[in-house]
Amino acid sequence: MPEAHRRFYDSIPGAVSFVNPENEALWGTAEERNRLVRALQLIKRDVPFNSKKLNIVISKDGSSRIDGCAFLHVSKTSPVIISALENLELIPQKSNEIARSFVNAENWLVVEENSADLLMGICQILFLSDMAFALLRTRIFHS
Repeated sequence: MPEAHRRFYDSIPGAVSFVNPENEALWGTAEERNRLVRALQLIKRDVPFNSKKLNIVISKDGSSRIDGCAFLHVSKTSPVIISALENLELIPQKSNEIARSFVNAENWLVVEENSADLLMGICQILFLSDMAFALLRTRIFHS
C-alpha cells in the first residue's frame, strides 16, 4: 500500500479493516450467497462462454489478453464462490496455470469477464460502504 494511502487511512480511525475472504460471513447469509450463485447462473445462461476453448488475442503492440475473460485474485472471493464458478464452468480448467503464464504470479484465476465484474462490484460496494461508515463514524465521534 502506498505510504500516502496508509497515512490517509491512519488519519481516520477504523477506516480500513482487514478481512479474510474465506470468512463466509463476509459474503452475507446463506440466502445472499444463493442469490449470488443465481446471478452467476444467469450470466452462464445468457453469455456464450466455453471454458474448454479460450481465444488468446495478441495485439500489434505485443500485449495479450484472453477474450471474454478477466483475471481475478483469489483474495477477492471465497472458496464457496470459486466452487460455484467452477461448477458453472465460468472458470476454465487449469485456470491457475493459465493465469500464471500471463501475470507471472500466484493466486490469480482466469474467470469469465461478466462474472469477474460482478464479484469485483460486490467487493467495491463492501469497501465503499466500509469506508463511508468509517468516515461517518469519524465525523460523528470526532467533530
